[in-house]
Amino acid sequence: MKKIISALLLFSLVSCTSTQEKSDETRALERRNLEEYFVGTGVVSYFLPILPKWANNSVEGSCRRARSMRYLDYSKMMSSFNLNYSQITQFQLHYNSRIWSSMSLSNLDFIPFKDAERFFYEVSDKIHAGSLLFKMPRYKRVHLIWIDELLGDSKKIAKLKNKLKGGELTKGYPVFVSLCMARVDLVNFIKRRGLDIGSYEMLTYEMMSPYSSEGEMGLSPFIEVDSFFKGKQVYFYGKSLPSSITAKKNFYFRKLKL
Repeated sequence: MKKIISALLLFSLVSCTSTQEKSDETRALERRNLEEYFVGTGVVSYFLPILPKWANNSVEGSCRRARSMRYLDYSKMMSSFNLNYSQITQFQLHYNSRIWSSMSLSNLDFIPFKDAERFFYEVSDKIHAGSLLFKMPRYKRVHLIWIDELLGDSKKIAKLKNKLKGGELTKGYPVFVSLCMARVDLVNFIKRRGLDIGSYEMLTYEMMSPYSSEGEMGLSPFIEVDSFFKGKQVYFYGKSLPSSITAKKNFYFRKLKL
């Protein structure tokens, strides 16, 4: 009798173990809920879909960009955070710079969603506190200098360097413009080429968006320089005026001859 009871107990134990193991195996094979991978999805609604790599270029700058950025939905940002056009442009610049810095330090080619969400709110706090990456010039006159055509021409760079030391370009605050390079790359280029003569700022493609200052979506990224540099006289120097630079008032185009 004892042998029969022992056998029944052993069979019951094996059956339970097998059932538990099967349950664990089944769970391992089941499709997991996305919430197990991503914590919180609120900030996703404030971004536009990721631009595919093949479309990450500038026709007018004649280049393919090395870094892919995230575009903000300006319309939703305006309504949800009570931010104006200039502040959202600063937000987009700061956010992309932050994720690129994190990717560089971690040697990853992506940002975990929990980090991306944390960066979003960190940048939001900075913007509301007035801690801005792009320092607005105090000068009344601002000179936007399109630099992309000079990237592989050392002679033109030398001529621009001379113009920055004297002449018309010294009458306004210099802001180097690039449709090809991100801010982190442009600052290295400027220092490497010796163009960091005095104070300057940089207007790069992270500051462009398909949205106008009224929150209306257009067909391609641009920046309304009269809305961003509100109250200032903006002069654009380049071989031509790219469509991504727009303005309705206080804006002047000057052909840059080098």
